[in-house]
Amino acid sequence: MTRSHLEYIRVKSLDHLKDILKDGNGKDFFLSLAGGDIRSSKWISYNKKENRFYVFNSIDGSDSELTGRELMSNQFGNIGRGIRKGAFYYERYVE
Repeated sequence: MTRSHLEYIRVKSLDHLKDILKDGNGKDFFLSLAGGDIRSSKWISYNKKENRFYVFNSIDGSDSELTGRELMSNQFGNIGRGIRKGAFYYERYVE
């Protein structure tokens, strides 16, 4: 019997994030905080035609639509900082 499990993939760059989201479906991600003791879960999708990301923050139910530049800016959140610091992950379900 095959059991499904989670695989964590570190997002290395904005282009890597776009590649993960290229099928047009939203995916689960998280930002690892406090040395991995805390995580900030997010659901993100990417609209290639409009070059915009839709981000849903699980912690408070807030959401936003951002360009790649905005997503990577500290002014619009902590995803870009997390990518640069190696603390932003894609949660992939593997069967």
